[in-house]
Amino acid sequence: MVVVSRATARDRVAQARAEGISSEVLAVAAHEVGHGVAFAAAGYVAGPARMRFGWLLGSPYDAGCKVGPPSTTKRTAPGLLVGYAAGNAAQRLFTDRYLGWFGGAGNGSYGDRSLFAETESYWESGLSWEQAERRAKTLLRPRLDRIAVLAVDLARTGHLPRGSFR
Repeated sequence: MVVVSRATARDRVAQARAEGISSEVLAVAAHEVGHGVAFAAAGYVAGPARMRFGWLLGSPYDAGCKVGPPSTTKRTAPGLLVGYAAGNAAQRLFTDRYLGWFGGAGNGSYGDRSLFAETESYWESGLSWEQAERRAKTLLRPRLDRIAVLAVDLARTGHLPRGSFR
């Protein structure tokens, strides 16, 4: 894991805001990076992550982070479930620390919750969305400065390659 100082992360976020990158774009970028970091921590191949921007105020209209091998098993399913909840957790932690407001994806994006429910239904790990989000926050909190730097990169370029999340 690459270590980034909190001052460096704050500077990168402030610079992005000064360049005109909206808080909304940065928050969504942190959401996608959170997925990638959690998937990688669970041993999955994470990425690439991408964001596409609309014409209206540069708002993100499509964003995602892919997850790949290894194949999910009963033993690895909880890591995948935590990864689905990690987007919401990262977005909340990021907006609180770097943007000065508590925001985020509410109770989780519809797509993330849908994937979570489908995966949980199949593997029956017994993990609830709330439990997965708590685990994700515990996992992501010490990595938040790195997440912030990656979120700025994603917000600027619209793309982070597969190896970014290790």
